[in-house]
Amino acid sequence: MPGYRYLALDADGKKHRGAVTAPDENRAEFYLGRSGLTVVRLREETTRRLAFKISRKVSLTDLAGLYDRLSDTLQVGLPLIASLSENAKLVKNTVLSRTIEHVRTLIEEGKLFSEAMGQHPRVFDRFQVAVIHMGEISGTLPGALRQLSDLLTWRVEQRSQLKRGLIYPIFIMGALTVVTAVWVGYVLPKVASFLKSMDITLPAITRIVIRISTIFAAYWPLFAAFPVVSILLIAAWAKTARGRFALDRFLLRLPYIGKILRNAVVSRLSLNFSMMFEAGITIGSIFEILSGGALGNRFIEQDLKLVHQRVLSGQSLYESFSSSREYPDLFLGGIRSGEMAGKLGETFRKTGVYYDKEVNRSIKAFAATLEPAAIVIMGGLFGIIILAILLPIYDIISKIKG
Repeated sequence: MPGYRYLALDADGKKHRGAVTAPDENRAEFYLGRSGLTVVRLREETTRRLAFKISRKVSLTDLAGLYDRLSDTLQVGLPLIASLSENAKLVKNTVLSRTIEHVRTLIEEGKLFSEAMGQHPRVFDRFQVAVIHMGEISGTLPGALRQLSDLLTWRVEQRSQLKRGLIYPIFIMGALTVVTAVWVGYVLPKVASFLKSMDITLPAITRIVIRISTIFAAYWPLFAAFPVVSILLIAAWAKTARGRFALDRFLLRLPYIGKILRNAVVSRLSLNFSMMFEAGITIGSIFEILSGGALGNRFIEQDLKLVHQRVLSGQSLYESFSSSREYPDLFLGGIRSGEMAGKLGETFRKTGVYYDKEVNRSIKAFAATLEPAAIVIMGGLFGIIILAILLPIYDIISKIKG
């Protein structure tokens, strides 16, 4: 469906600029007129420009805010179409605003809200569409929107905590690398020149440190370029399906950090599963949605496909998950007790909350441990460097006194 850029006036003569999606110009003018706007200029957007806008991402924060406002407006009795119109004006993200307008248009043409959302898979993923669909057919759409808003807000907060927890050690290691490089590449060569001019026998530790500094000073462009090129190559490789799968598996195998990432994935899996299960979505659909990109880890998502196949072959959820070695014991125990008690949705929700708290505790503990460890490492490096400098100086002073 084509998009149109417009310049319009409201009843007070105030100018309004924006975009609207409609089958043709007449329908576009009709939609704008119904919103109280008189069209001054209307121009169809080119396909290339439109494709570029659609390709831009809509953040989870934008979607969480949208669902929160939609839930509030529906609960006070505002019709869905009117709620969408009002939210399209409030949303700052132009891509999301245009998408909402198109969704509203499709609803006016007779489609369900979830069906209209499904026309925009780059904005609304299958998980969101499925929850909205179950809310529609069960008559609990405001509640479903509220749950989606809360879940997306939690995902944003969890992602932010993970980034903070992982960026801090990277920053510490980067600072250590820069300080060490300055000493080894700049300070030590000058000290080495002075010591060599004294024509004395240098201790072994001094010769080793000077040799390292000489190599670094000679090849510092290679040492500086290596991490940058490596990061760029890994980032490009991670964009491929095989690269992303291998990288996600590697990260889960890392000591300590891998456990944090695994717990984060398990908490996301549990809370998403709980929400969809309690909304009435079938087990098969839940597995298809979760394994289709909802967890943010391609390795676990691929493993979920194997779990789903075992469920289809007649195994219980507990048996299917326990056949894999990728899930912690507490998670498996929760599934078993949930199946036996007939409270699977509640069990998944409690398990997700537990692992979310575990992620927060682990990140705080990791940050608290890293700081003294960095101090010890830095102290050790500088201790070696200072020792390598002071030992020959001490020998020189001893000879002068002798």
